[in-house]
Amino acid sequence: MSHSEENLVKLLSSGDSKAFEKLYEKYKEKLYRYCFSMIFDSKAAEDLVQDTFMKIWETGNLISSQMSFSAYLYTIIHNKTVSYIRRLQVEKTMIEQCKTEYSELDESAMAEIISEEYELFFKTTTESLPPMRKLVFRLSREEGLSHKEIAKKLGISVNTVQEYISESLSCFKMNLLKHPDLKVAFSKILNSRFRISSLNLKKSRKIQNTP
Repeated sequence: MSHSEENLVKLLSSGDSKAFEKLYEKYKEKLYRYCFSMIFDSKAAEDLVQDTFMKIWETGNLISSQMSFSAYLYTIIHNKTVSYIRRLQVEKTMIEQCKTEYSELDESAMAEIISEEYELFFKTTTESLPPMRKLVFRLSREEGLSHKEIAKKLGISVNTVQEYISESLSCFKMNLLKHPDLKVAFSKILNSRFRISSLNLKKSRKIQNTP
C-alpha cells in the first residue's frame, strides 16, 4: 500500500468522506471490470460495486491502515458476486419450475392463481414506501396521471416525480428478488393491470369531455 493510500485509509477509518471519495474513484473501475468478467451484466456489476463501497463506508472504522486495502476490496466484491451468482441460480431454478406449472395456462388463469400472492406483495411493498413517494406512485400507476399532471397536483417538479417513481420501481424490483415464484408472471400482469387502468381512465375522461 502506498503512503498516500495508507493515509487515505487512516482518514477513512475516522469517517473522512473525502478520503472515501478518493478511494472510490481509484478503485471503482477496477472492481467493475473484475465483477463484470464474472457475470457479464453491466447493471448488476455497477450495483455490486456500489454495495461493496457502501460496506466499506459502513465498516470503515474497522479497516486497519496496515492491511492490504485493495485485497480487502477484492475479497468483498468477489464474495458479493459469488452470492449474486448463487442467487441467480436458485432464482432460475424456481422460475423454470413456475414456467412448467404455468405453461398450459392462459394469462387470466395464471393471474387468478397468483392473485392473492400478488395483491399481498403489491400492497406490502407500496405501503413500505415513504409517504410522498407512495402518493406519487399511486397517482401514476393506479390513477394513470402523467408526470406533469402529478407535478402540478402536488406542487413539485416533474424531475422530482420521475425520481420518486424510479425509486419506487427500484423498491419493487428489490422486493421481487425475494419472491422468484412471482417473477414469471409479475411484470406481465403488473404492466397489464396498470395499462388497463390507464386506458379505462383515459376512456372515462374522453367520455366526460364529449359534448
